[in-house]
Amino acid sequence: MTIYFQLDQKDFLQHQLFIASKSPAVIKQRRKSWIFITLVLAGFSVFFKLTGNVLLFYYCLFFAVITLLFYPLYLRRHYRKHYEKYIAEHYKNRVGNTVSISFNDDNIETGDVSGNSRINHSEVENITEIKDYIFLKLKTIGYMVIPKGKIDDMKALKERLLALSVQLKVPYIEEQDWQWK
Repeated sequence: MTIYFQLDQKDFLQHQLFIASKSPAVIKQRRKSWIFITLVLAGFSVFFKLTGNVLLFYYCLFFAVITLLFYPLYLRRHYRKHYEKYIAEHYKNRVGNTVSISFNDDNIETGDVSGNSRINHSEVENITEIKDYIFLKLKTIGYMVIPKGKIDDMKALKERLLALSVQLKVPYIEEQDWQWK
C-alpha cells in the first residue's frame, strides 16, 4: 500500500506540539517555570508585606495569583509561537512537497524532496492516532507524520496500520481527544 500527500506548516506544527506534549523534559520545564514565576512573585509579596510596603505587597500578590491562574495559557501560546518560528526556519524546504509512504511486507519506504529511505519494521516503536493525524514513532529517527485529511482511503490505511501493529507487536494508541495544552 502506497500513500501520497503534502505536508504544510500546520502539519509540522501539530507534529512538534504533539512531541512536546509527550516529552517528560518539556512537561517538567513548563511546570518548573510556572511554579518558579509564581513563587518569586509570592516571595516578593511576602517581602513587601514584612517591610510594610502595602502597595507593592498587593501588587505582587495580585500578579502571583494571575500567574498561578493564567501562566499555563501564556506558555501554551509561547510554545506554539516558538515552534512556528522553528518550522519556518528548519522545514521551509519540505513544506508543500509530495511525500510518499509505502507499507511493504518487511519495511516501510518513504520518499520526499530530501530523498528516499527504507525503514525496517523493527524500527517502529508505536503508532499513535489523534483526531487529524497518525504518528509512527520510530526508535531512531523520530516520527513519521500522516495527515488523515489528506489521505484518499483512510479506512484502508487504518486497517493496514492496525495489522502492522499486531504483526510487529507494537501498541496502536488512539488519542482522539488529544489537543495542545
